[in-house]
Amino acid sequence: GREGLVDTAVKTAETGYMQRRLVKYLEDLCCQYDMTIRTSTNDIVQFTYGGDSLDPIFLEGKDRPVDYDRIYQHVRALYRYDDQLPLNGTDMNTFVAQEIVKDDYSIMDNEYKQQIIDFIQSAGKKVDAYRKKYRVDERLEKIEEQDDENFKSEDNRKRLSTTTTVAKKQRKLSNVFHEVERCTRSQLLEFLQLCKSKYGRARLEPGTAVGALCAQSI
Repeated sequence: GREGLVDTAVKTAETGYMQRRLVKYLEDLCCQYDMTIRTSTNDIVQFTYGGDSLDPIFLEGKDRPVDYDRIYQHVRALYRYDDQLPLNGTDMNTFVAQEIVKDDYSIMDNEYKQQIIDFIQSAGKKVDAYRKKYRVDERLEKIEEQDDENFKSEDNRKRLSTTTTVAKKQRKLSNVFHEVERCTRSQLLEFLQLCKSKYGRARLEPGTAVGALCAQSI
């Protein structure tokens, strides 16, 4: 009844007043060039904004600046690199582990790098599982052995040069097997570069006022 409405109105008024006080108190919080969050009187409130210095506006995944799976699929679809052979899971893990420690990726913190490594390990397991399921490596070896046998003798080379039906079928079959969860070195490099770019964009820039957003999220 009436008492309930009055109580609700009073509570709403009190909550709104508290919200305004918080906004007023925190509105001068700003990210400095040493990446600390300080007040207008230079008092340190937080050494690292949010624990990772990432702007929540640019986060794609849950607490992550990149939706790794979406970016991975995007790179594989957009950058084909058909002239390169695909990697297996072990080669993918090795390449990323060696590449991500280079100075070119020094902008990224260790936690973010580990997230990328963990994702590639997961993707590599999926690649190996598909290759094992469809016996890709075994069938490719058979195709290569058949090619070697066909081109051993001069007669076979002449015959295949004029009638290349068998060779074409073998090449098509080989290409089909190569497409199973296909990922090349250049695709992984594109993936890492895109992750680095998105991480740099998501980092909080010095001079950004963060107080109002912090107050509203309390």
